[in-house]
Amino acid sequence: MLLYKFKSAQDVLYALDIAMHEQLFCSDYAALNDPFEGQFRTASGGTNLGFTPLTKEGRPSASKIIFSNLASHPLSGPTRVCSLSDRWRDVRMWALYADSFRGMAFEFDVDPNDPQVHQVAYSREFPKIPTGLLSSPETIDALTRKTRHWKYESEWRFISAETYISLPGRLTRILLGSRISPTVRDALLKVACAHTRIFMVGLDPAGVRMTLEQELLRVPQ
Repeated sequence: MLLYKFKSAQDVLYALDIAMHEQLFCSDYAALNDPFEGQFRTASGGTNLGFTPLTKEGRPSASKIIFSNLASHPLSGPTRVCSLSDRWRDVRMWALYADSFRGMAFEFDVDPNDPQVHQVAYSREFPKIPTGLLSSPETIDALTRKTRHWKYESEWRFISAETYISLPGRLTRILLGSRISPTVRDALLKVACAHTRIFMVGLDPAGVRMTLEQELLRVPQ
């Protein structure tokens, strides 16, 4: 499964680290760009304990939905995230996450059966997660759901307790934006692993998408 990590040219040291060491940095979920990251819905009024409390008259008491998040209501499990996408051709991804085509996208061949890899689901509302003595929700339940505003990202995530995800031999291509500086381009050509191919990316006006233009050849060091 091919997934893409977009990077701005302003993060050049991080980009060179990816190219050289084939590893991805996992941020704490609270540092991600969605301010609603880690939010979820749960119920109040005792429903979280696994039963519905009764009023003095013997009728089920009303419960209400409340909003919570991993900071105020911690769930079990890892909270570090590395976000990737399966859509390198989408112009929006390059405009927003690759410094308006001045950056790059790293293509990794990821094992879809890796237990740390999760596809993000998009919905109208935050996920509803029961919490309480009789339930054992995990952070995965909150960190694999986003609102549909973000659907264009077609996101996959490494969710881990580790700071770095190591993917030796799996960086297959580096795609360079059409506005990348020659300095950054040449640096990547020098430090990228020998098995990694490097391409310039351009615009396909007919399809209103990105397209491969030219593979850059490297002179052996």
